[in-house]
Amino acid sequence: RGDRAAGRRFGDIAGDCDGKGGPLRHTGGSGRRILGKFLAPFSDENMRYYNVYDFDESGRVEKIRVFDETKERTLISCMNFYYSDDGLMIKQKRISGDMTQESLGSREYFYDGTELVRTEDTSGDGTLLGSAEYTRHGSVHVASFLNEEGVPVGSEKTVYGPFGLILRRETFDAGGNLIREDVYHYRLWEWFRSPYGIGALAAIVLAAFVSAASAAKAVKKRQARAA
Repeated sequence: RGDRAAGRRFGDIAGDCDGKGGPLRHTGGSGRRILGKFLAPFSDENMRYYNVYDFDESGRVEKIRVFDETKERTLISCMNFYYSDDGLMIKQKRISGDMTQESLGSREYFYDGTELVRTEDTSGDGTLLGSAEYTRHGSVHVASFLNEEGVPVGSEKTVYGPFGLILRRETFDAGGNLIREDVYHYRLWEWFRSPYGIGALAAIVLAAFVSAASAAKAVKKRQARAA
């Protein structure tokens, strides 16, 4: 899509999923779908790979498997997703695609109630690589990134619209200098695809219906008086 901002970092396949700690979902129930065919970075331009997503019955992503484009479809790596009983994502774990299934790293999610407040990235042997702390101020969500020693290395501010869609994302370095800005544009009907948008659309339709009914009733009263 030429009207959408590109992903933030290569390798962050699922990122923070829906950006708020909730699980990435689709509405097709359980199953398996190829959702991406991508050019592999730092390689020959003909070298490509596939992302295959596995979903559970509720539509949450359970696993992302990355295959190369050879005839044998060699599995390169696999990302597993784990959820709490409340449906909140609590961990992503990447493993190698060979028989050893070696751990390549993981990300853990920490909450205050249902509010995402922190994530931690670790290497395959459990060494802390970095972390992020999250705060919200209305529709503005801020992620502050820290290195393995807890020193701030940058931040990211995401602004959401009234229907839960991302409007703008700004990335800053450790000194607070803006180094990237992504602005998201949507077609009119895309604003109403989220649950919030569907509710807003229903409210608009209901308000229009009530207004039309009131106007029709007023016209009838004026006609009755005139008669």
